[in-house]
Amino acid sequence: MAGDRILVILVKIIGLFFRTIPFSWGMKIASVIGTVLFWVDAKRKYIGFANMTQALGDSLDVEKRFYYLKRLYQNLAISFIEVLRFPELTAAEVAERINFQGTEQMNPFIGPEREKTFIVLTAHYGNWELMNQAFALCGIALNVMVRNQKMTGLNELLNEYRQWHGSRIISKGMSVREVFSCLGKKEPVGMLIDQDGGKKGIFSPLFGRLASTKSGAFVISMKTRTPLIPLFIIRDPNKKDRHLIYIEKPFSIPATEAEIAPMVHQYSKILERYVRKAPDQWLWLHHRWKSSPMQKIVVLEDGKKGHTKQSLAVAGLIVEARKQPEKIEIQTLSIRFKTRFKRTAASVLLTTPSNSLVWR
Repeated sequence: MAGDRILVILVKIIGLFFRTIPFSWGMKIASVIGTVLFWVDAKRKYIGFANMTQALGDSLDVEKRFYYLKRLYQNLAISFIEVLRFPELTAAEVAERINFQGTEQMNPFIGPEREKTFIVLTAHYGNWELMNQAFALCGIALNVMVRNQKMTGLNELLNEYRQWHGSRIISKGMSVREVFSCLGKKEPVGMLIDQDGGKKGIFSPLFGRLASTKSGAFVISMKTRTPLIPLFIIRDPNKKDRHLIYIEKPFSIPATEAEIAPMVHQYSKILERYVRKAPDQWLWLHHRWKSSPMQKIVVLEDGKKGHTKQSLAVAGLIVEARKQPEKIEIQTLSIRFKTRFKRTAASVLLTTPSNSLVWR
């Protein structure tokens, strides 16, 4: 498609530009781009706000939620610039900008004498693309499972950047034999498993609500006797060009399918701990609880009894119309703004059919 080819050329030109200027300038430009996207991307921003409200509403006031959402957009923009700079990335730069925590957890699975390899469990958190490059430049090239983008040319360009330093891409939907082949050759495999796993996934609590997670990584671990290691990368909030990679203790290898569900629950707890640690680092813009049997309606109470009464009435009608109303929870959260300007800004940012009703 012509549009795809034009976009590929445009991305290549943008990449050349950001590889030419100092990285500090690039981060400032990316932060501005992220802020603009935060203001104009109404659909995804609303999804993020709804997710954050139902997950962290009791601990974060509405202004803080907007703050973290804006930081998320800025982080995504800076991460994109970092991806475009992958061809210029060096081992020396990784050593300077990225600090690894918990490397002792991986010692049994690296080096020429290793008997086993490992499967990385990670999430759309921080700059997850950079983590792959960091390991490759440290001598541990991962075989990473990714979802193909709709635009073929852009997808090929992105995969070219991903594989620049020796990592390898395994597209989701391809034969699982390729994953088994990599593990058989003692090559590590990386999987992002934090998105909705559909109705056939394993349900475990995430922020107090059942969320579906695909079990594929755990099944492969069981069949190949390969350890699972959770990894997370966090951008330093004070120095945005610096990152921390946390390596968690490996999971025990499941012996039977009955042991998989508790491990999914364990992973969900670890993920929730990291998200609470840095809410602006996780990709809230995805329908994470899409398959959850526990639906929730969050009513945002602004201090005006008439508004709240109307919203609760609408929420009640929605519950009555659902096939399984007993699985729907109505939650009321108070929202207060320090100034009228902030209240107006919030109403503009969340342009929805009802500014007081959040359905997830």
